[in-house]
Amino acid sequence: MAFLRYNRRVRSLPILSAVARPSSRSASSAPPRTVRLSLTDRCDLACVYCRPHRNDGYFERKLDLPAWKTLTEGLVHAGIRRVRITGGEPLLHADVLAFVSHLATLGLDDLALTTNATRLEALALPLRAAGLRRLNISIDTLDAARFFRLTRGGDLDGVLRGIDAAVAARFDEIKLNTVVVRGENDRELESLVRFAWERRMTPRFLEIMAIGEGAKMQASVVPHEEMRAQLAHLLVDGEPAREPNRGPAKYVAARHDPALRVGFITGTTDTYCKG
Repeated sequence: MAFLRYNRRVRSLPILSAVARPSSRSASSAPPRTVRLSLTDRCDLACVYCRPHRNDGYFERKLDLPAWKTLTEGLVHAGIRRVRITGGEPLLHADVLAFVSHLATLGLDDLALTTNATRLEALALPLRAAGLRRLNISIDTLDAARFFRLTRGGDLDGVLRGIDAAVAARFDEIKLNTVVVRGENDRELESLVRFAWERRMTPRFLEIMAIGEGAKMQASVVPHEEMRAQLAHLLVDGEPAREPNRGPAKYVAARHDPALRVGFITGTTDTYCKG
């Protein structure tokens, strides 16, 4: 079955816009090895920089579990070695555990999932048991009122319980993703770093991207240089570095412990998507 079509920059899946993205190596020198699979466009939050409200016409992807299995088997046969499951919010998908279990049988080098953690309290252990290795968790603030405002109604306590469950499940790696919004959480970076480091997680800070609702919020963008300056007393000097084959984030180690670090994703002021 012909799942894939090619061009110089990306290997893409015509079925419901699941996209395989090339690694950090030049697309002209090596084929893509990483794929991000969006199980659903649904989300139970409506973050201010993402979408206007929860029930705004975003649709559930209509591939059933057998189709997802066939699709991913084809991707692995074509050379994909690393899979990240995304959404929307992928934990809303009824078959997410079964899908993770299937992916874990395919001999992948990496299997990760991005979540807002609203359902993670109940699903962290089952996901780990199913074979999930790594988690990215989105959390923009540790202040309950601010969280409610930024997510348009989200419950911070439930997310924190989800994070605790993920730590207890002993994933290989957990990263916390924070979109920094000027006038909201831009003075909370150190608190978020210490929260993550205390749990041996990696905090990452993202500039607002000029897509979705974020396109209307460019005055609220906090450049990564400003974030880095705010955290300078916690981090070693020197240029941030990317991990090979692990996406666009740049990392800086902690001054007191080289095993800890902070990541920055700079898609607005640093044009890593161009080339």
